[in-house]
Parts: sequence; structure tokens; C-alpha cells
Amino acid sequence: MRKRFAHENTAAMTDSSHSAAGSVLIVDDCRTTRMILRRALEALSFVVDEAVHGQDALQRCDANGGYDLALIDWNMPVMDGLNLVYALNEKPQYQQMSILMISTRNERHRLSDQTVQCGRIKGKAG
Repeated sequence: MRKRFAHENTAAMTDSSHSAAGSVLIVDDCRTTRMILRRALEALSFVVDEAVHGQDALQRCDANGGYDLALIDWNMPVMDGLNLVYALNEKPQYQQMSILMISTRNERHRLSDQTVQCGRIKGKAG
């Protein structure tokens, strides 16, 4: 049986014989992007949850005990993706969660500088 998220209704659960590949949190303020990513991930048997900004994502992580993977948009209102990653890095219970930053903007130089800085907080960059 797949993991049930705190905000889900038990009646909405799907086929319990279908094993999940893992749990994924999609964090993006664009509903269309979330829908496209959800469809692709669910087709691969991932259990998918969604958040519309970083603060929403933190609340969902706390309510659900984290995820195997978070796909995080760079630019969002309330709390952007980079600040979400900083906040996740500060919580030991999320240290094993894989994070993939996504963006529709082409600001490669800015993105690489800030992600290296973010990686240093976790101790992964030199």
C-alpha cells in the first residue's frame, strides 16, 4: 500500500497492490508544471505530493515525515526554492532527502554560484 499523506482522504487512495517507487514532493507555484511532473512521476509509480511555495513545502515535510525526493522550483512567492533548501538543510531529519532544483529561467551563472553556496551549508562543496 502506498504512503498516505496527511492531507489525503482515505477514500481517495488508489490501488493498494501497486507498489510505489518512492515519494516525491513537487514544489512549484505553477499549476501546469506541477501537473506535468505529477503525471510523469506517477506513471513511474512514484507517490507524489505537491506544494505551491517553500513554506507550504516545509509544512508538508513536517506533516508527512519528509520524502525521498523533492523537485523544487527556483522562483516562487512566499519562500523561494533556494531558501527552502537552506531551511531543509537545517533540519537533520531531511538530510537524506534528495533535492533537484528546477527552473524555467536561463541564468546559469547565477544558479551555479548560489547552488554551490547552498551545497557548502550541507558540507558537500569544497
